[in-house]
Amino acid sequence: MNSNWTTQQYDNLIGRPEGSGPWRYNFDLYYVVKWAVIVGIEDYYPLGNAQFSDNDADTWNAHFTNETGLDFDNVEVLKNNAATESAIKTKLNTMVSGADGGDIIAFIFSGHGYKYDKGESYALSAYEADPGNPDNEGFFNDTELATIMENSIAERVFFFFDCCNASGMYNELELLNNSDTFFLAAATRDDETSWWDVDKEFRCWAQCFLHYSWNGNSERGSSGSITADFIDIFDDALFWYNYYVGSVNYYNANQTPTKLSDYGNGFCLSIEGITPQ
Repeated sequence: MNSNWTTQQYDNLIGRPEGSGPWRYNFDLYYVVKWAVIVGIEDYYPLGNAQFSDNDADTWNAHFTNETGLDFDNVEVLKNNAATESAIKTKLNTMVSGADGGDIIAFIFSGHGYKYDKGESYALSAYEADPGNPDNEGFFNDTELATIMENSIAERVFFFFDCCNASGMYNELELLNNSDTFFLAAATRDDETSWWDVDKEFRCWAQCFLHYSWNGNSERGSSGSITADFIDIFDDALFWYNYYVGSVNYYNANQTPTKLSDYGNGFCLSIEGITPQ
């Protein structure tokens, strides 16, 4: 928001009824802004590598900006040693606080995931994550993510986590009042390991979701369209994942991709797929 505008001027600009407050259901289609924070960490320290995660980040960046017509407006990419816990939180806070009602936001993470010893909490591992550190520095846990996301007034929020224990990150998110705007495509369920495709040099789930399905490299469903329903994209990607499990193309792939959403049908990341209300 321009700091010189009054609330009334801004409400008028985006088509929000005067005095209605900054909620997401009133907006002008022409003022929808699309944001993304993309994290890909292959080279961890002190953890071992998460193979090809930085390749995933590059491909997601290209997908959002110059290959498909999605034309995201604000995309921040953090790779390897730039993807510290502090940097990830800063970028997410900036995105969430900057996105207005009607906007679209995405948080993409490819790397290591972490499950705490008590089994009740999960985390995304930042570059400096060290399980031997008693303070667990470098772990961006599920409650911290929920604390940031509870302030979101965006119309649609997409999470894509290709890491171990990925679905566990949704436990705190689904308790939020705005969880009906969220869609998570998780590579794994609780206690499962995320794997990579040696031949293609991408993570398995990113390969199936982004390359085979959303980029249109399959013959099923409505894949390839920027306005395709994410349920269709997910189901198409899951078909390809199941098809390739156990083949020589994948290295010990035993993950169970899972979609978690209260949104229902019609979730997409293109303004052409949004009808103002």
